[in-house]
Parts: sequence; C-alpha cells; structure tokens
Amino acid sequence: MKVLKTEQYNDLKAKSDAYNGIVASIVEANKDLKAEDVTLEVIRAVINNSANNAEVTDLNEKLSTVTSERDNLQTQVNDLTEKNSKLSELPGAESITAGDKPESDAGAKATEDEVLDFATKNQGNTSAIIAKMNEKGYQPTKL
Repeated sequence: MKVLKTEQYNDLKAKSDAYNGIVASIVEANKDLKAEDVTLEVIRAVINNSANNAEVTDLNEKLSTVTSERDNLQTQVNDLTEKNSKLSELPGAESITAGDKPESDAGAKATEDEVLDFATKNQGNTSAIIAKMNEKGYQPTKL
C-alpha cells in the first residue's frame, strides 16, 4: 500500500535533497556544527551573516577606492605646495603679496594702432605724423 503518490514522493525527495545540500554547506563552513544541530534558525542566521558579509565586502571595496582617491589628491596637494614654494623663491616674487596688484605702465605708451590711425587720417602730412611719433615715444629710423 502506498501512502504517497509517486509525484508527491519525488517532490518531497527533491526538497529533502536540497535541504541536505544546504545543511552540508553550513556544516562544511562551520566545523563546530553537526548536521543535526542545523535548524531553521541556524539557516536564517547563516543567510543574514552572508548578506551582511557581502555588504561589508562591498563597503570595504568602496573604502579602498575612496582611500586611494584621497591619497592621490593629497599627493597633488603636496606637489602644488612644493611648486608654489618654488615660485615664491623666484626673483621679484617677494614684491607681490596677496593683496597687492602689480603695477604696469603699459597705458603710458601709445600703441602702434594709435600712430597708424593718426597716420591714416593725416596722409600726406609727414611732419605731423613724425611729430605724433615723437610725442608717443617712437623714434623715426634713419635711412
């Protein structure tokens, strides 16, 4: 007399084999446990620990990446500090401080365009052009 149909037996056998595989994996990973000690609570704890370990592994990888990036940035900061120090040692660097603006006399001299514009407007008046050139600091060349 059969108590279970063949299909029910096969389903239960497959579930039993799967459970035995899980128990064997847990026992293999935890040598202190025996197969008969593995209960539903133990399986849940192993699953939770595995999930936590995966999160910890992921966080450790992220921490390693961030630490590497921080080290690279620190190296760049050190390089820039060294270069800045070398720049401050150059001649004339001491005359410019953080609040001072460098002075220039660039506006004191006429540009070539000013003289050229004047010469264009006064074509044929060579003496006026030469006077303008002298006024703006240009010396006529000797031929």
